[in-house]
Amino acid sequence: MKRRSTFAILAFIVTTLFATNAGAQHGYRLEKQINFAAGQSSAVVKGRIADEQETHEYKFKAREGQRVEVRVTSRNTDMSFILTDAGDERIGDAALKTRNWEGELTATGEYRILVHALSGKGRYALFVTIK
Repeated sequence: MKRRSTFAILAFIVTTLFATNAGAQHGYRLEKQINFAAGQSSAVVKGRIADEQETHEYKFKAREGQRVEVRVTSRNTDMSFILTDAGDERIGDAALKTRNWEGELTATGEYRILVHALSGKGRYALFVTIK
């Protein structure tokens, strides 16, 4: 009986360690939908990144041919974003340190903006305009 209890406790500890370690590797991810107010074509979202393991994902829907401007501002100069299309392909500069992008969308669907800090932490403001 003692042996079973010891084995159960050991199994619990090992499982907990692996689960904790896996979560730490992937960091924290916040997901939100950007909804434009009636009659508006712009939205501003404010947030705070705690460390370089954290990513904030914002989704918005747009149509082919629309022009979109995405801009992030922050005191942390390493705060940036990645813009992807409905097929999860990066749009614009493939660099990880994009702070401003404007262009025409090539497909109708849901787009994602992934805001992250390459180093450090900080508050940010994300500006999205669709024309």
